[in-house]
Amino acid sequence: MHLFRTVEPVYFLFLILIPLCSCQHRVDSVEFEYKRVSLNYSDTQGSVSFRATGAVSAQSGAQWLTIDRVVGDSVLYFSIEINKGVAKRSTLIEIKCGEAVSDILVEQSAVSGGYYRMQDSLALVAIYNECAGKDWYRVSEVPQFDGSTKRENLFPWVLTAQMTNWEGVSTNIVDGEVRVIGLDLGGAEMVGILPSEIGNLTKLQLLNIGLNDLHDDIITPISKLNELLYLDISFLDGSIIDIELDEDIFPKLGYLFLNGFNSNGNLPNWICGLNLTRLSASNANLNRESVVRVIGSMSKLELLDLSFNKFGGEIPQELYELKNLLELNLSVCGLSGDIKREIGQLSKIKTVKLAENYLNGEIPVEIEKLTYLEVLNLAENEFIKLPENITQCKRLQYVNLSFNNIEGELFEQWADLLNLNSLILLGNRLSGTVPEKLKSDKRWKNRPTAEDEIVWYPSSLILPQQTGYTINY
Repeated sequence: MHLFRTVEPVYFLFLILIPLCSCQHRVDSVEFEYKRVSLNYSDTQGSVSFRATGAVSAQSGAQWLTIDRVVGDSVLYFSIEINKGVAKRSTLIEIKCGEAVSDILVEQSAVSGGYYRMQDSLALVAIYNECAGKDWYRVSEVPQFDGSTKRENLFPWVLTAQMTNWEGVSTNIVDGEVRVIGLDLGGAEMVGILPSEIGNLTKLQLLNIGLNDLHDDIITPISKLNELLYLDISFLDGSIIDIELDEDIFPKLGYLFLNGFNSNGNLPNWICGLNLTRLSASNANLNRESVVRVIGSMSKLELLDLSFNKFGGEIPQELYELKNLLELNLSVCGLSGDIKREIGQLSKIKTVKLAENYLNGEIPVEIEKLTYLEVLNLAENEFIKLPENITQCKRLQYVNLSFNNIEGELFEQWADLLNLNSLILLGNRLSGTVPEKLKSDKRWKNRPTAEDEIVWYPSSLILPQQTGYTINY
């Protein structure tokens, strides 16, 4: 009886101590199947296999790698960004299991020459393939050793060569990579639909695809080209550019050429959101409402060419507010009425072309305020009087006032314009005698006297006048 009582406590003590001893001897550990994971530049997903003695946690050493999830104690899944850099990159993934910590190296390759260079090259190839690149044509006159010239087609592109050698492609180093900054395919006989890949030319600054046979919507594919400074989409008869867009486009665009485009009478609404300095939309059958709306939204314009549109009416009042204007061409627009005194507000202007309209009345004396004026073409209108103070525009080089109804005598002050080399006054109602000061000017002497000369020889500059009006030379 005493023996049993001695053994019993020892037995229970033994049962209690066994699990305590086992717990104190467990060791936390994490082991990877491989110590390195190598991925391609274009990979976006990856995984790592490991063995752990318990629950684990993981963290990434780079922003371009994100831990997605850990499955049990065996697999870790992660996401990575496409490597758009020019160099291979690497980072560590750290996994913890209790006190145990282990790392695995993740490496991602880079594109030889750079990701964006490859992207640009593939975009050009897509344009070439979709727009009949094998048939593109542009002639160059190549000098020969014997002094003659040989006509050579600069196309097609050799697609196995570097894109820097392709005709019409301009490149530059941007952020360490060769990028396409210019694409001039104007008149290259492109045929087809512009592919969406052109939007991948994200550093493109100049784009000329005018004078081609492109169809369908051409604005949407290029609407993301936020670096564009110059865009020429003239004479694309089969294309559509009047597209309704949800956001403003081309934030840096300064030069826009839409000559001869299929307008249906309207300039596209998206133009009003641009900060243009040059707009040329001649020969596009524009209506007056569209013209006034666009002019009123572009205070920074330096060049405006809307010639050959015949939208009619008076010169839009909004035009006189373009204080930065340097060149204006509204020839053959069906304009009527007179030139307002506000013309004097265009103090920076160098070129004014308003030929072949129905403008009438007197040319206002405020024209003398145009001190930078070099070219004035008001031919084939119905003006009746020319202010003498026009000769205060000392920089004038070319003046064409032919075929109006201007009356009076010739100003001798024309001879004071030392830069003037073309003065065309025929077809008016001038009379009297050519002033000696003008007649003796050396610029008008010893000029060609050919019968078809109407510019340089003095008698041809001023003669003939309208029937019943004579100038004696």
